[in-house]
Amino acid sequence: MAIMLHVLGIIGKILLILLCILLALLLLLLLVPFRYRADIRKHGDTVGVHAKVSWLFRAIWFRFDFVHEEKNTRTTDLRIFGIPVLKLISGRKSGKSRPKSHPRRDGADGRKKTETDKVSAREETGKKARTEEEAERRMREGAKKKPTVRPGERTEKAQGGPEVRVFHRKQPGLLERLSANIMAFTGRVKRTVKKFFSNLAEACGKIKKWNAYLHSEQFRDALRVIKEQGIPLLRHVLPRKAEGTVEFGMEDPADTGEILGAAAMFFALIPEELHIIPDFTQKKLEADVTLRGHIILFPVLIRVLRILLNKNVKALIRVIRKKNPDAAAGHKTSGQDHKQK
Repeated sequence: MAIMLHVLGIIGKILLILLCILLALLLLLLLVPFRYRADIRKHGDTVGVHAKVSWLFRAIWFRFDFVHEEKNTRTTDLRIFGIPVLKLISGRKSGKSRPKSHPRRDGADGRKKTETDKVSAREETGKKARTEEEAERRMREGAKKKPTVRPGERTEKAQGGPEVRVFHRKQPGLLERLSANIMAFTGRVKRTVKKFFSNLAEACGKIKKWNAYLHSEQFRDALRVIKEQGIPLLRHVLPRKAEGTVEFGMEDPADTGEILGAAAMFFALIPEELHIIPDFTQKKLEADVTLRGHIILFPVLIRVLRILLNKNVKALIRVIRKKNPDAAAGHKTSGQDHKQK
């Protein structure tokens, strides 16, 4: 018993150490920021994008490079504690995908294969002959049968030939055809008008439902939660530092001025190190921009959970998925019943 208790104590200590290591890694993952950097270059027809993401002093490091010149070239690299993970995975896949060489079959195997092919060919020819004989037999039996005569029909027999059925029907008059066409046209008009008004009533009902939902307190509360949590989330995710120059121009100087006026609305949000230079003489778009920032997962998860766990936001997501404002009614009624209780 003493030995068993000693062994169980050692196992418990090992499990406790592993649990502490997992908790430490989880805390590091949530609290240590992911740092990123992106360099965007465009000169003439050449476009280059170089992005890097690192975590915990480059313990995990990811790089993405894209260059567009005559051809598009793209490279990616992922390293965990210096180990190139993507290269190892691609090497294993290429090793597995090599075709295996099959031995050539000669001698007795080849002879057996030819014999089986001959037997199968004979069976197929026998089946075709049997089907042809059966089809001819059915045709002869059908020719022997006498044709049936329906009420209002009479049969005539040609000289030296089989009996032939002759149909004699009374042709409708002009007034009958005209009245039938008028009745068919009026029926189509009635169906079209009825379908149009039913579709119009359905569309009006949908518009009323959407209007009622968009002006409801439930929708306003969902927008308020998204705004309160989404704006700080965007500020946290967007780059903290942006520097470089962007030169642009259009063929018409008036278009360049309109774009510059629209961009002036956001000058307060553009960092001072990022310079936007208009060119009123030629069509042009060149950029040399560097973006830097970091993301901490803990505040991101907190704000995302606050958005997704809100009951009104859930109802809004359900409405967007089903494209029907009635999808939020069930959630709303359950909330009202809870308040009444």
